[in-house]
Amino acid sequence: MICRGVSLENNKYAILLIDPDHEKYIKSLTELLKGCSIHITIKTNPEDACGYFYHNKTDLVLLNHTKGYDSLEIIKFLKSVRPIMPVIIMTNCGSEDLAVSVFRSGARDYFKKPFAIDEFCKSIKKTLGIREGHNKINSPQYISGFERVIMHIHENYNSNIMLSDAAKLAGMSTSSFGRAFKKETGITFVKYLNNIRIAKAMDLLKEEGLSMNDIAYTCGFSNQFHFTRTFRKITNKSPLTFKRTLSKHLINNSE
Repeated sequence: MICRGVSLENNKYAILLIDPDHEKYIKSLTELLKGCSIHITIKTNPEDACGYFYHNKTDLVLLNHTKGYDSLEIIKFLKSVRPIMPVIIMTNCGSEDLAVSVFRSGARDYFKKPFAIDEFCKSIKKTLGIREGHNKINSPQYISGFERVIMHIHENYNSNIMLSDAAKLAGMSTSSFGRAFKKETGITFVKYLNNIRIAKAMDLLKEEGLSMNDIAYTCGFSNQFHFTRTFRKITNKSPLTFKRTLSKHLINNSE
């Protein structure tokens, strides 16, 4: 069920939609995404959207590009707060140069309006990792095993999860599972796991009173050095630099 204007349950995907023209397609969008356990928050003003994004759980941003509001600047802000945040761009003033620019800025997909709503929904589902029945993998046993692994990662990211253990959970050999996982997600098992851990660390870095060691162990890292090295590899910043950036942003917003 897709909800708007209600509190978000932990098991729902959270989508932030930034588009003043959303009324033209939101009804069709919600119908096609029905049953996917998605919550959509709509913001028509980019400044309000950025404030909401900073303080709330978000799994995907759908961002409209206009001449008045440069999506590249908004993407830059989003990535500065959460570098691994997926963004899908929509625009009615698109060009080949713009498409190249937004992809270089880290956007996952790009749609020129008016777009085919079914293709738009497919992109959303693919980005969130929601599968369409048995279209991608023919074996129902594999789908069940793969979904169990994804759930296991999200529920136990703070544990020592090994590729071999995940493969057993999926009912596959380690080598076959490793190849299949990358084909399905676009990244390796280890990178997927680390992305989840670092995303959690970003949330914890907003809190006061937690040491870097506390955050490292809470997110499943064996020591602070491993945590810092992985954080820097994914975000291009150290955890301390990232925390200072957050603090500076809060001070600027309060002035």
